[in-house]
Amino acid sequence: MNNSLIKILTLIIFFHTSFFNNLFSQDYLKKEVQVVRPYEPAISDAFKQNIPPKIIDTVKVNPIFEYSLKPFPVKIDYELEPIKAAKLIGEPLKKLYNSYLKIGFGNYLTPLVDVRYNSKYSKKHSYQAGFKHFSSSGKIKNEESRKIFSGFSENTINVNGSKFMKNKTLSGNFVYDNNTYYYYGYNTKKEYAVKPPSFKNYMNKQRINALQGTVNLKSNYLDSTNVNYDLALSYGYMNDIYK
Repeated sequence: MNNSLIKILTLIIFFHTSFFNNLFSQDYLKKEVQVVRPYEPAISDAFKQNIPPKIIDTVKVNPIFEYSLKPFPVKIDYELEPIKAAKLIGEPLKKLYNSYLKIGFGNYLTPLVDVRYNSKYSKKHSYQAGFKHFSSSGKIKNEESRKIFSGFSENTINVNGSKFMKNKTLSGNFVYDNNTYYYYGYNTKKEYAVKPPSFKNYMNKQRINALQGTVNLKSNYLDSTNVNYDLALSYGYMNDIYK
């Protein structure tokens, strides 16, 4: 075949194919589609097989544990460093005075006197002495509106001291009391016919004298191997106006 004949056949086939395609395309476009209801897509349920996996092992292993303890001392190479002694700083001592005096005066002629004398800081000894007076010379009215003496008097003398020796302390304390009280509570009713006196020299009274002394010797060993002791001797004496 020559080339001219081939070209002619190719053109015939091309026009033939184009004609039929256009013909069928025009016929297809003329078709009508009627929609009855909207499209509802649906997917059917899927079912899974619930089969857990299993491993079938034909080899069984029984674990057996064997252990033993082998105690042995642990060697610790640790050297202690010496600790320096702590330094204690004492608080400053308060200033002491040798003497003390208090004087007061109240209603119904009531004086008060308090005098003391003591030693200052010492490592060898300590002592103190004091005197206190408290009294009243006033009068009060009774049922007959008469003024009756209602006074009293209280006096105290106190002396004490301590001697500090090696590992022991010797101390002593002495107290003397002199108290006087007047009886002014008379019954003034007629059936008793008691007329109370107006002056204290004619009134009944009570005077009490009391003396008490103590001497003490006490050890103060800090070592528990020594025997500590505490010895004391006391004496007391008291009398009144009726002996």
